[in-house]
Amino acid sequence: MADSIPVSDVVCVDDMGKARVMEPVLADKVAGLRDKCAEFMSDIEVYRESVDTFIGVMDHLAKQVEREKRDAIVVSNKLASLPNKAEEEIAKLKVTALGLESGYWNSKSWFYVKPCV
Repeated sequence: MADSIPVSDVVCVDDMGKARVMEPVLADKVAGLRDKCAEFMSDIEVYRESVDTFIGVMDHLAKQVEREKRDAIVVSNKLASLPNKAEEEIAKLKVTALGLESGYWNSKSWFYVKPCV
């Protein structure tokens, strides 16, 4: 564009024979800015892809954490119910032991059968 021929103060003919409305120096700056903008847009696209990948990974990890939290709550609830179950089992064993000492309960009916001695 250094070979442009000024036709008037506003219009120039560049080295390729194109009529330009702006000065060649300004046209060069505009072309440089256009190239920089294109490069910036490609950088933004790469950044967007990186962010999308990061968001996908974080979503996957969040789901995994939620699953682990649910599993931990289930295990915690089971552990909390173990003493209750143990107490119930102890009570059943005591009733069974008392029944064996003085007779036994017939499991098919609700009456007490005393052994013959």
